[in-house]
Amino acid sequence: MIIIEKVSQCFMTPGGTIEVLDGVDGMIQPGEFLVIAGCSGEGKSTLLHILGGLLKPSQGKIWVEGRDIYSLDDRSRAKLRAEQFGFIFQNPSLLPALNILDNILLPVALTGRRVGSQDRERALKLLQQTGLKEKASLFPAQLSGGQQRRAGLARALMLEPPYIFADEPTADLDKETEQHMLGLLSELNKAGTTIILVTHAAGQLALATRALELKGKTLHPRGSAGVPPTGSAAEG
Repeated sequence: MIIIEKVSQCFMTPGGTIEVLDGVDGMIQPGEFLVIAGCSGEGKSTLLHILGGLLKPSQGKIWVEGRDIYSLDDRSRAKLRAEQFGFIFQNPSLLPALNILDNILLPVALTGRRVGSQDRERALKLLQQTGLKEKASLFPAQLSGGQQRRAGLARALMLEPPYIFADEPTADLDKETEQHMLGLLSELNKAGTTIILVTHAAGQLALATRALELKGKTLHPRGSAGVPPTGSAAEG
């Protein structure tokens, strides 16, 4: 469970202080597919980064499984992120010097554990699920933008994290790739993974078991649960 307690976020700019979030409260239950909608510039990505332990809020607390994650030291918080969280960003930020297989295996190395044969088998399985098995030995520059995004999804799933944070994961993708990725996320959620997805695409609200809207610096209920997309891991 994730508890959001009176979270505010301000940024200092040459023109003065900009307040993005103001006293956000909420709770994310295990197994939810939570979609957070909102217009561009409302602070959706900022909130997601705070929830995922990447950005300390100006005020407030984030509790994950009973722990205030911003009371942890940097090393402990990094360990929690590696073990509990998977991140899918708009820019997958694959390491250019590593081939795709080694990029997928990177989360294992970040835990301090040596990569083993079972890890490689899982990475190859994820590449197959994301339609990239034949690309394992290639480097990021040799993949299209959509293929890089799918590789980022495979990397996020490498350690089977209980929480997946997805920041506009299908922005600028073709419809087929978008449906493939959303189908994978839906299947993960059905298997018990908690998904927190932020988007400005109203059509993705159909994925949600619960939907919220970030507007006016805080969260508001938005619509009701919908039906997952027809795309699946076997498609695309």
